[in-house]
Amino acid sequence: MAEFTSEQILTEAQIMYDAVCDSAMENGRDLPWWSELDESVMRSYLERAKSKLERKAEAEEMLSRLKVSDVVEWLEEKGFDVSKYE
Repeated sequence: MAEFTSEQILTEAQIMYDAVCDSAMENGRDLPWWSELDESVMRSYLERAKSKLERKAEAEEMLSRLKVSDVVEWLEEKGFDVSKYE
């Protein structure tokens, strides 16, 4: 399992919270600044951010193992004409 720095986790958590704030502002609601959040809410975002980073690392690992020929074969099985993209 990949290890992440506290800075990486914090940055991802803040990005997630910013998206929530943007959505809230579009609907006319104001949310507190990150630094004003209750500790339990902040911890929840940090946990979700760590999980998101772990899933992303796992996906990158899986994608790095894919062979182009396997992807082409799968696309052809699904009915796509891959030859026009070569």
